[in-house]
Amino acid sequence: MLNDFTKMIQEESVIIPKALIYSFKDLNITEKELVLILLLLSYRDNQIVYNPKKISNDLKESKMEIIKELESLNQKQLIKTISEKGKDDVISLKPLYQKVDELYTSNKKEDQKNLFQIFEKEIGRPLSPMEYSIINDWIDDKVNEEVILGALKEAIFNGVTSLKYIDKIIYEWKKKGIDSVDKIKKHQNLRTKTETIEIPDYNWLEE
Repeated sequence: MLNDFTKMIQEESVIIPKALIYSFKDLNITEKELVLILLLLSYRDNQIVYNPKKISNDLKESKMEIIKELESLNQKQLIKTISEKGKDDVISLKPLYQKVDELYTSNKKEDQKNLFQIFEKEIGRPLSPMEYSIINDWIDDKVNEEVILGALKEAIFNGVTSLKYIDKIIYEWKKKGIDSVDKIKKHQNLRTKTETIEIPDYNWLEE
């Protein structure tokens, strides 16, 4: 039988957006503020009733600490407390979504820029528009960056700088389920072993 904690984990799981994890450091928030944000996300509503007492009970923190953290997130423009006459104050998470989206998009563009620069450096010339398109296709297909760079390294080792050749390497690796540096190394080691000619242990001097 499952214990109560296991049931709670399975039934009340919280979905953490990947973009939030990637943007955590850039948001300039404390670990406590991150936990508070995750709790607010778990309420699964864009506008949450401003209730520090309930939040303090959920997080097992003092009400004053929660108010302080909420105010900090307000000042950092990651949440917005909305007041309307005759209604309960609510917490909007829209500023958080907008900020995370901006950071994630910006970081993604920077990663792409770095990837293009690496290719140009390795092949020793500027990329053509078609080559830019090929690399963008890999990114859109969510090919792991380390796999892309591994295929580039493989091509350079073989004396080839054609991106179509690199595309073929990535395609073949994808068919074989090679999607990480470790799997690339295992594949290369296996190939090296099969290509190595074994020399029998024979004492020619006694012939």
